[in-house]
Amino acid sequence: MSSAVTPEEVHQIAALARLTLSDKEVATATRDLSNVLEHFSNLQALDTAAVPESANITGRVNITREDEARPAQLATPADLLDRAPATHAGYLKVPAVF
Repeated sequence: MSSAVTPEEVHQIAALARLTLSDKEVATATRDLSNVLEHFSNLQALDTAAVPESANITGRVNITREDEARPAQLATPADLLDRAPATHAGYLKVPAVF
């Protein structure tokens, strides 16, 4: 098997992902990524001309409903404020982010 991925490429990918890899991890990733690319290369070599295209092999259809509000199940703003741990002047009070 020729190496489709080099250790330098693994270092570049790791740098983009802000990962620090040991030499052992680089060697493992190089081998694993090369194996994945070789597998895809083998798949691309298959003749699929006689295989029909399919977008849905189960025959199931997504069943959806209209998106509608159910007022009886909605809480009022006053109910929400009453249940909040802290409020101020009709607003929720939360800790500062910064």
